[in-house]
This record gives sequence, structure tokens and C-alpha cells, in this order.
Amino acid sequence: MLTARASLVGEPDLRVRWERRVVEGRFSPAVAGVRRLTVFGPTGEALRAFPLLRPIGAGESRAELLASISAEERWALAWAEQAVARGREVFVVARDRGVGEPLRAFDPAEPRDILILAPESI
Repeated sequence: MLTARASLVGEPDLRVRWERRVVEGRFSPAVAGVRRLTVFGPTGEALRAFPLLRPIGAGESRAELLASISAEERWALAWAEQAVARGREVFVVARDRGVGEPLRAFDPAEPRDILILAPESI
């Protein structure tokens, strides 16, 4: 679980800024790339990108790592974590294999994508 959860207040602005970063490929140094979270729900499929954090460095805390990313990157992580928490059937999957296993805990440094098959409301 993230130790510094972003408030979802101001969501439209933070979401737009995050989506712009994804399109431009411009991230804070602590962000190694993006992961995909796919939700299969009653109204179809939704796909959203969220940050893949680099591993925590020697002598660095998770809080320090999270403090080094932008507000919109924190927002995207908080959104993904909340989506995972509300899902009933959540799996981590490798992009190149499509094979998944149940997600045990949300880890922003885990390089695999997330698939939610039974969302509540996301």
C-alpha cells in the first residue's frame, strides 16, 4: 500500500496533466515507465496507464521516493491503488505472455500490468 496517498480532490486537472505526461513520455526521475490497468466491467473495457516506479535506492525510503514524483503521478498511483482495492478478481499479467496470477498486494514497482475482471465501481 502506498504510504503517501494522493487526494483525488482536483481530479480533473490532475488526470489531464497525467494523461499529457503519458502521451509525451515525460516523467519524474523516480518513474521508470508506465503500467496498464485494464478493467473488464459490465459496460465494456476501460484502460488506464499508471506509473511504474523505479526500485527504492539504498538508504532511500518509500516515502522519499513518493515525495519525489509529481502530484499527477501520485494521483495516478492513488487511482490505480483504489481501483485494485475495489476489484474482486484482480490479476497481474505480463504483457508479452497474457498469463496472469492473482494480485496479492499493490506494488507500484512491480513491472507487470493489472487486470480487473470483477470491478465494483471504478
